[in-house]
Amino acid sequence: MEQRCAGCNYTSATSSFFRSEPDGARGRRSAFCNGCVPYARTPGDRGSTARLVMAILLLPAGLLIFAAAPKLLPLGMSLAAAGAMCAARPLTIAVHEFGHWCAATLVGYKVVRVAVGTGPTIAARRYGSTVWELRRFLFSGGHTLSYSQSSAAKKWRHALMLLGGITANAVVALALLAVLAWHIKSAGAASPSVVAILTGATLSQALSFAFSLWPQRLSGPGNVRGTDGQMLVDLYRVKDFGEQAKSQQFYTENRELMAQGRFDEAVRRCADLRRERPSDPLLFSQLQHALQRERGAREAFDYFQNHAGELEMAQPQRGAWVRANAAWHALLSEDANLLAEAGPLSEEAFEAFPTVPEIRGTRGAYLTRTNNHERALPLLLDGLRKVEDKIDRADFAHFLAHCEHGRGHADLATEYDNLAEHLRDKARRGLTLSDAAVREAVKN
Repeated sequence: MEQRCAGCNYTSATSSFFRSEPDGARGRRSAFCNGCVPYARTPGDRGSTARLVMAILLLPAGLLIFAAAPKLLPLGMSLAAAGAMCAARPLTIAVHEFGHWCAATLVGYKVVRVAVGTGPTIAARRYGSTVWELRRFLFSGGHTLSYSQSSAAKKWRHALMLLGGITANAVVALALLAVLAWHIKSAGAASPSVVAILTGATLSQALSFAFSLWPQRLSGPGNVRGTDGQMLVDLYRVKDFGEQAKSQQFYTENRELMAQGRFDEAVRRCADLRRERPSDPLLFSQLQHALQRERGAREAFDYFQNHAGELEMAQPQRGAWVRANAAWHALLSEDANLLAEAGPLSEEAFEAFPTVPEIRGTRGAYLTRTNNHERALPLLLDGLRKVEDKIDRADFAHFLAHCEHGRGHADLATEYDNLAEHLRDKARRGLTLSDAAVREAVKN
């Protein structure tokens, strides 16, 4: 009997290639293939589940009290208002992000993505140049990814974009207050249920306004972000905003080009900017990646050999990524003569970043090519399971097939080869909706 992976939808009749693990908001168990792991919920995601539960419990309880125990009206209204406040959370987030979108559009920014909720994407549609997404945990948060298209970005434009979210919350809160006042004044005997629901919805908007405006840094999955208020404080303090905005524009557009499979354009843009900044390791890494996707791994490695001497390696971390990319391209070229090059490059990168999945997988690929299969296996599994780029995951699956062949597990090797083809096919069909592009450059 065939099983289907809840993570990547890979299907196979080999039951040993699957395992059952808890997944989803309620922790229900699902089948995952050897190449996938369940989404790791953050504290914010767990808060989303708590708000949903509170909405389900408190709002009906409050409304029931209205009907069954009129003497407990204050308690019933309090419970119903609290439940309505929780239930209105997704709408409040949508209003906030729509406000960012409106403000960004008005000041001439390009809005790449607007998401309501956190976690895996459950629905996405592109309208114009913007992708609108719904995420699994709708009661948690959201984000809007945008950037200035001007060569001379202004702080005031960025500030207006940041203020768009709380402005929308304030406008909706005032509108709800006006409706509430009208209802109380015109209805004579105001309906307690309507008053409670409108009060809860108004409080939801007001709390979003206060939380977003208060300056504080937030710990997120894989990055550290701040509220809109914190970003406004940072904007006031920054001295080189024009250069930062220019870099943000380039890297965001480049990620979008890569996510959409427009690799030739990405190569041209990176090459043009490298003429201005020939010693920038981060830009060099971007060009390496684009070259590999457009012209092949061997050409990307040759570019490294011919131009690596131009780089400024004062920041060891950026240099480690350049070396990791070069080692990866040497291995993807499948040229046995380049194994000697890939070894020290992958080792240096691994010593600098021993926990980064891409670098661990690259080191594992080198080890399995040199027949150190047992050491390679956990590193390659980390790369396959934790890297988001589907093409890279397909390549890691291919190396895992080689690893399992070396370990004498022909059946597992066949499954990994099939998984590699499945992931590569998904990458070809889903180039326009890459989650990696969103998570790497979120603007709240």
